[in-house]
Amino acid sequence: FPPFRLSPFPPGMKADVKDEKKGQEDAKNSSTDKEWTFGFARAKPGLVTKYIFVANAFPPKTRVDGPKLREAFEKFGKVLDIVPIHHRQAANVVMDSKENAESAVKTMSGEGGEKWHAFGRKLHLRYSVPRKPPGENSNIVPDMVKESAHLPLPDGLILIEEYINVEEELKLASAIDALPWIDDFSRRVQHYGYEFNYGTRNVDPERPTGSLPVFVKAILPTLQKRRGLSASDAKELQMSDQCTVNEYKKGQGIRPHVDTPEAFGSHIVSLSLLAPIIMDFRFPGSKEKKSIVLPRRSLLVLTKASRYEWSHGISHRTMDIINGELTPRSRRVSLTLRRILKQKTLKPISTPAVERDYVHRFYDRAAFHFSHTRWNPWPHVSKFLSSYTKPGDQVFDVGCGNGKYLTLLQDLGATGVGVDMCMSLVQDCKKRGFQAAVGDAVQVPFRSNTANVVLSIAVMHHLSTEARRIIAMSELVRILKPGGVCLVTAWSRKQPEGSRRRFERQDVMIGWQVPKRFVSPEIRQKMVDEGGEEEKKDGTIVLQRFCHVFEKGEFSKLLHEASRQRGEGVEVIREYEDHGNCCLEFQKLRKQ
Repeated sequence: FPPFRLSPFPPGMKADVKDEKKGQEDAKNSSTDKEWTFGFARAKPGLVTKYIFVANAFPPKTRVDGPKLREAFEKFGKVLDIVPIHHRQAANVVMDSKENAESAVKTMSGEGGEKWHAFGRKLHLRYSVPRKPPGENSNIVPDMVKESAHLPLPDGLILIEEYINVEEELKLASAIDALPWIDDFSRRVQHYGYEFNYGTRNVDPERPTGSLPVFVKAILPTLQKRRGLSASDAKELQMSDQCTVNEYKKGQGIRPHVDTPEAFGSHIVSLSLLAPIIMDFRFPGSKEKKSIVLPRRSLLVLTKASRYEWSHGISHRTMDIINGELTPRSRRVSLTLRRILKQKTLKPISTPAVERDYVHRFYDRAAFHFSHTRWNPWPHVSKFLSSYTKPGDQVFDVGCGNGKYLTLLQDLGATGVGVDMCMSLVQDCKKRGFQAAVGDAVQVPFRSNTANVVLSIAVMHHLSTEARRIIAMSELVRILKPGGVCLVTAWSRKQPEGSRRRFERQDVMIGWQVPKRFVSPEIRQKMVDEGGEEEKKDGTIVLQRFCHVFEKGEFSKLLHEASRQRGEGVEVIREYEDHGNCCLEFQKLRKQ
């Protein structure tokens, strides 16, 4: 049979990725001009077509027997084509009319003996529709600009087209490409003035990397001469001292985000080179998004609400509809200019934006699925509790999640109380009959010197600065009774042999996969709108969470600094690694 793009599969049936890619490549190379050249899609409920998807026709690990399938369906009319799905025992049967197709489906799906005839198996049948070529089917790529045309632009957004001419654009692109790219991330970048840390979503104002390059400095003086910018806007932009250059290859995008308010000034400017792109703007709490085209050589300026309230991002697609035409994406380079806030610093007790967006909000979104995967206590934690907990002891679990370690305390005769920043996980604890409260690891809501045993399991790696990690460690020391013991764990940068995870740096973003079956379509869409990435092959949503992975010995250094600042003695019982986690056991010393 001729090669065709693979059809969608019935619920619960998964495609083999390698075979799917092969089928798509075969379809791409096919020269047939049949209307179903581009494969099939599931027909809408109630729609009868002449195309029939047939599954379970043949035993596993056997090829589709085309002549046998044709013979069975020709009892109901002429069969125009059999389109097999090569990696499994299924095919699309093309009948000469929808009336004959309907007769076949009704007969072969019925409760009579026909369903066993010729195959000896119960067939799974449904109607299909042929896919159209990408250029003829606007549903493949939504016209987001047109669909959001009724929405006003975010307040403070300024777009200046043809900010530079073609000659200036090419010279600028050439100057950028002559300098080294950083390719440690999903897309290549260059940083000037100050390096942007993608793990913490911040910069260190005390560590400049040098002055801006000549090609960036050449842009700044021209700002005041361009239409659309007020004198105050131009003045603010001319103070930019940090530049990030991003390269977007075909299909690449960037998650919806707000440039860190604590790190950068009131104006963000972005210059687009080499290709146009569609940028999406979302307002918190709204399902709608405003999409606008950023043409080549255009300058985008974000101020006021567009800077601080609306998130902006670029969808991961290979095509866009621009000015009503399907436009394949090509390489695009952007220059983002910002002013570093050198004087304004947060107190360590304040929650940085990266933790708010990629820790607190992550757990709020993923709580149900996260709780579903967290029921079995880690053996080394269970061993620690059984070794040090005595009947009548008070145990505090800081970062208790759904309370899986609180379940162990009843058999030990101890009393447990948990604290967690996620309201949904705290409610899970309470539903299971545990004492738990909402609270922060840097402000634990427990009295000093009250716990015999304290747990801090997989919490420290969510704190984005050393100062906050020291405060959190200090809180563990504070709430312990003299003589009490504590176990602290966090992800290790050194992962065991065979692990899929490899960390090139300590501050990282780690994806969490939420399968389609765990959330409703409305919640899934909300996750995508708020920055989640949808895996097209199976509808899984990938949410990003911030982690600081620990080096060997880092825990004990934090502990000794926390002890010094509090003026309370501690003793390390042992520091070790367990299945990709750094672990620290320590005791609070009794005063002499």
